[in-house]
Amino acid sequence: MVNYEYDEHRQGGAKPMLAEWRVGADKGLHGPEIDQLRHDADREFKKLKGVPRAGLMWMTVVGAALVVQPGNHASLVAAAISDIERKIRSRAKSRLKGLRIRGVHEIEYLTMSPHMGPHKLALLKHLGVDVLKRGDASDEYDGDGIHHRSQRILLPHLHCVIDMREYSRAEVAAHFHAEFPGVWRTLGKSLYSDRTNQDNLTSLASYSTKFKVAYSDSYGDRPTKFGHLYENVWQETMMATLQSVGVEKMMFVHGVS
Repeated sequence: MVNYEYDEHRQGGAKPMLAEWRVGADKGLHGPEIDQLRHDADREFKKLKGVPRAGLMWMTVVGAALVVQPGNHASLVAAAISDIERKIRSRAKSRLKGLRIRGVHEIEYLTMSPHMGPHKLALLKHLGVDVLKRGDASDEYDGDGIHHRSQRILLPHLHCVIDMREYSRAEVAAHFHAEFPGVWRTLGKSLYSDRTNQDNLTSLASYSTKFKVAYSDSYGDRPTKFGHLYENVWQETMMATLQSVGVEKMMFVHGVS
């Protein structure tokens, strides 16, 4: 059994009720709070549907890469969320006034697998986790490349849609990169040109609130694909962490509606 260290300030002394959440056939977490966040994210994202598609950008921002053991990582995630939001708000207020942003924070657990895509390996190395150097001959891998060491890499990040207003895509991307320097820490993309804004925003809100408990090594130009479910101890770790932080705190809204 996992010995969780609960954050009583956030929890009011109460332990997370893991039994209220379940893992669905889609490999995502489901529960009342998560369902509410999905509804709220869809509503907030759609507030940008009147913006011309060329004025919108889809952005992913990676806050940190932290090597962790099973437990409750609420304090780490809360600190990463606070840092990401503080930097974005500061830059938006000083250099990108009028910007509107709607997003959702996400946490991901990665194995120490050396088989990740090159972009994710480069990102992790820049953030201080050199997967290729950390592995050793004693690691035990199964037939699918998943190993069972007690460590994982916690990757807090933000997915968001940005209403760029009068700024160019290059300007916005450069300002975000200035706040989060390094390779692949920020990744900006255009919305699909063959979809309506509403369809694009619905899809992006759904992606931002997927809450997958499955491994994925994809990043950058590689399509996102989810493979094996997290082991039970890491599913419980993720659930305990999210419930301690508070699912509602995963939403990020900046700028007037």
